[in-house]
Amino acid sequence: MTPLAPAYPAYVISDVHLNVGDPQTLRLFLEFLQHDGFQAKTLVILGDLFDAWIGDDAADNLAYQVASVLRRRHEQGTQIYFVPGNRDFLMGQAYCTTAGMKWVEEPVVLVGTDQATALIHGDRLCTDDHRYQRFREKTQNPRWRARVLQLPVWARRLMRRWARWQSQRHGSRQQKHSPQIMDINAQTVAEFAQAYGVERLIHGHTHRLGMHPATSPATPERWVLGDWHAGQGSYMAVKPEGCELYTLSLNAQMHLTQARLEPPPTH
Repeated sequence: MTPLAPAYPAYVISDVHLNVGDPQTLRLFLEFLQHDGFQAKTLVILGDLFDAWIGDDAADNLAYQVASVLRRRHEQGTQIYFVPGNRDFLMGQAYCTTAGMKWVEEPVVLVGTDQATALIHGDRLCTDDHRYQRFREKTQNPRWRARVLQLPVWARRLMRRWARWQSQRHGSRQQKHSPQIMDINAQTVAEFAQAYGVERLIHGHTHRLGMHPATSPATPERWVLGDWHAGQGSYMAVKPEGCELYTLSLNAQMHLTQARLEPPPTH
């Protein structure tokens, strides 16, 4: 657990999935960071900043372009925190330092909010997907990560291609036969909230943008960040008095536009 007393407002994003095959989303993300309306004093990235990450020593030109803009934002006064996701759990301190980010472990528990608020990537909540949880348990093991990072870059690239194929195959099968297991498990959410004393939970991973009100004292208010793709994205603005959810897109002139979701969608 990482207690965090951020300077507010804090922006929270997740699942940007940057990759060379989606230049519009890269443009959107860089516009977001450099926009005159960017008011965040703190930025928290809840994992999957990149579509895949096989080690800091394998960072490409896109990764360094992103790092340069993130560092510039940091130098302009925004504190940036990175929580690893299921796509970039191999990101290390070297790249984070280059990008002006601080690598932190989830859950991140915010100090100074109107409700006890925790931030996580979100994959730990999808406990109905037993196969994925076995994979996640393996990737959370520091010794397993160290062994993978000792492999040559070419071998890790092959592993990435194999893992993506397996993931897409598994995801397609689940979407067809049992899509519900790819969402969060309500009991797991309740247990998490009880364990950490959480009244509000903010996460990504499921890509199901929206807000779920608390339905009982045992369940937290839950905000879900959407994924970024094809020049569209979302972020959450957290202030001491509450939260607001925004969508992002590029207009015809390739300039950033944003809209507050009021009320936020529920599922």
